[in-house]
Amino acid sequence: MNSVVADGSARGVQFLDQSQTEIDTAFAELKVANTPHYLYDPVHYVLENAGKRLRPVLVVLASRLRDPRSTAGFPAAIAVQLFHDFTLVHDDIMDNSDERRGRPSVFKQFDSSAAILSGDLLLCLAYTNLARTSGDTVKGRMLDVFNRMAVKVCEGQALDSELAASSAGSLQEYLLMIDGKTAALLEACLEIGGIVGGVDEGGLARLRSIGNCMGRAFQIQDDLLDIVADNSSWGKPVGGDLVEGKRSYPVLKGYELAPSAEKEWFDAYFNNGGISIDEVDSARLLLESVGAFAATRKEVEKYTGQAVSELTELPAGPARDALRAMIARLNSRSH
Repeated sequence: MNSVVADGSARGVQFLDQSQTEIDTAFAELKVANTPHYLYDPVHYVLENAGKRLRPVLVVLASRLRDPRSTAGFPAAIAVQLFHDFTLVHDDIMDNSDERRGRPSVFKQFDSSAAILSGDLLLCLAYTNLARTSGDTVKGRMLDVFNRMAVKVCEGQALDSELAASSAGSLQEYLLMIDGKTAALLEACLEIGGIVGGVDEGGLARLRSIGNCMGRAFQIQDDLLDIVADNSSWGKPVGGDLVEGKRSYPVLKGYELAPSAEKEWFDAYFNNGGISIDEVDSARLLLESVGAFAATRKEVEKYTGQAVSELTELPAGPARDALRAMIARLNSRSH
């Protein structure tokens, strides 16, 4: 791991783990109806398969920058996770993805109609929990951030579909897409938490910048892991993005770096809408040989380094240390 993102603080790791435990407890205590089963069984199926819950932890940590003991950010933290789950349920339908977090995706486990409906309900539950935050002024500011984020996420998803249909796509188009599809939510998590915690406007701007850098690093690393991760830990078939013909960062960077003789493979990839599962291993070797993986890792390090640099301008304390520890943990993840 690059030293620029080393956590460097046992206090930060401890505070991060403590906040994570509190988030898990809050979700365990979340009350969700059971009937009608057609609607609620898929919702419980999603909530039982929690994932990393990175986004709610970001809300809580940002809300604790000025008061490490504050619990004011928990309703909003739950809201952003429910929103994220809603996007994943619908995203799997759009991508026809069979698996999510090591289990059948919701529409595969149930059916597409149930998945659409339960995804809609998760969005409704997100707004319900957001409304539980105290203070009308704070609530209004949060709602504005939340709504703008939701629009950006939808735009990012649309750009992803347009990019997939393009002849090749550029890295500039890719970054615009992930700024909406991935980074916008992380930006909103930190900004919403900062609003709840009373962070000033300068601090909120830094939190947005940190969220953008984290979001870019997270998605670019996600693209890389989809190709190089271990099947047992990834939670879905490794190489799935290549099979689907995704314009991921390693592919677009590989196309940019490849000598003329190798560009034929990329042209065929773009024109055919991907490769077969049997071709994943050879594609992996090709991408590595043209320097795509090394360049991708360098890009991840760039954005994580920028996020850490911005952190130094936030109030010192356990929450800031925990944010640094989280960045370090994400930078070294294998799934």
